[in-house]
Amino acid sequence: MAKLLVTLTMIMILVFGSVLFFVIYESAPEDIKAGDLEKNAADAGKDRKKNDENKTEGNSAEETKENVGRESVKDGSFNEEVDLTFTGDVLFEKSTKQTVADEGYAYPFHYVNEEFQSDDITFVNLETPITTRGVREDKIYNFRSEDKALDGLKKAGIDAVSLANNHTLDYGITGLEDTLHALEKREIPFIGAGRNKEEAYRGWKTEKEGRSIHFLAFSAVLPKVSWYAEEDRPGIASGYQVERMERIIKKAEASSDHVIVQMHWGDERQTQFQPGEQQIAHRLIDAGADVIVGHHPHVLQGFEYYKDGFIAYSLGNFLFPDYVDGETAYTGYLKVRLKEDEIHPSFIPMQIRNDRIMPAPDEKEALQRMEERSANITFEQNKIVKTSQP
Repeated sequence: MAKLLVTLTMIMILVFGSVLFFVIYESAPEDIKAGDLEKNAADAGKDRKKNDENKTEGNSAEETKENVGRESVKDGSFNEEVDLTFTGDVLFEKSTKQTVADEGYAYPFHYVNEEFQSDDITFVNLETPITTRGVREDKIYNFRSEDKALDGLKKAGIDAVSLANNHTLDYGITGLEDTLHALEKREIPFIGAGRNKEEAYRGWKTEKEGRSIHFLAFSAVLPKVSWYAEEDRPGIASGYQVERMERIIKKAEASSDHVIVQMHWGDERQTQFQPGEQQIAHRLIDAGADVIVGHHPHVLQGFEYYKDGFIAYSLGNFLFPDYVDGETAYTGYLKVRLKEDEIHPSFIPMQIRNDRIMPAPDEKEALQRMEERSANITFEQNKIVKTSQP
């Protein structure tokens, strides 16, 4: 009797197990039913291998590093900070020409070279061609400097230059080509001008501490259309065509962690930026620019935060002859710290005196003056802090 009970129990277990398996099998998705499991596992393995092969073959080491950087922007996981510095117009003419002949080209930068040498990248707007040749353009002011000026800039810690301005072609295409050659000889990157349209508009892309940074420059102050860079003609990157600038910025933003745009624009000697520049600046930030740095008015103009971007409308003169006075002698340099996925700007006021860039005699007053001509900022010491959203 006991054996019969054991046998019946085993039969019941087998029947129940079969029914349970049938129910599970029929309710399962089609792609994991019996007979497909092994195939799906093998296919999944092939897919993983294919993806790994694509990652290896499709990305160089540099591209992989850039992709890591772009992912870091999204999750804010950059480990190192990057410090960028920007100034306004630099040239060596009239009194400065004699001063550097006597004291050397690094002399005017004595009070800033330590700061410039310690940051990651320092940019200036080079408001002069580097040439002793060429034909003088028919305009009121024409500047040029010898190539030793670039050695002085390097010694002062200046790493790169913008050429998108209304003086780069003061001595024609020959003067521009001499300038490009002199910069390349010293391995000084340049933006905003070139031997053709492609070179003028492509800017300079570099990497610092795992961040890819794309620098661009345009000029909305050009004496004539023939200064525009064309497919087969050297020239300047024009800033008059806003839609073109937007397209270029969008393309740069798609492959970079940060896009910095320098604009040569605005009304000379006007300390307040105009609605036209503000509208363009907002459009460029909407297109993907993180920071916009302006120059040309020969005076300092204010700052503004717009969405996640920052605008310095004009950094004025930085090194100019001794005829500057008052507003035209007020200067300073903008520092932009890239920290995690944010930008942290600050401004250090200076003054041009006797062909030298010197500390502002009253820094508090200088910062107050800048705050009054800005849109939505205040200063915490030298840091530029957002107060409200326009």
